[in-house]
Amino acid sequence: MVGLVTGGASGLGRATVERLIQMGASAVILNLPSSDGAALAASLGARCAFAPADVTSEEEVQSAVSLATEKFGKLDLAVNCAGIAVAVKTYNFNKKIAHSLTDFQRVINTEEDPCKLTRFEEDVSLRAGSSSHSAPCGDPDNVLYFVLWTITQNMQQMGNS
Repeated sequence: MVGLVTGGASGLGRATVERLIQMGASAVILNLPSSDGAALAASLGARCAFAPADVTSEEEVQSAVSLATEKFGKLDLAVNCAGIAVAVKTYNFNKKIAHSLTDFQRVINTEEDPCKLTRFEEDVSLRAGSSSHSAPCGDPDNVLYFVLWTITQNMQQMGNS
């Protein structure tokens, strides 16, 4: 099994990458170039690769998907852990201003990444003839269910092969 993990250099993404490697899978860490992704991938060995990318860039996400298929021959799973937050009040009553629309849009652009990545994952799986399970975008419960279901199914298949 090969998984691509957005936000894979830290937090939940890093834990997901480490677990995939621990279970015998291969993983591609998709994270910002300024992250610790390269060092983490090197420390995890040959079954891990780093794809420096910003999830808000379709071109960079496509390059990460291409890296996964070129290095490991396929892409079975995409786990979306990339995310950012803006630590500001929606409206500051003391300064009488709302937080900037630019900051809000940056958060939304980063968080909508599951739909973008799912489209690339489906394209790769159709070309590679592999099976891919995607959740409807916009429903966090379905996304989480399908991610966990896919991990469970692939881990079971790995144990049987």
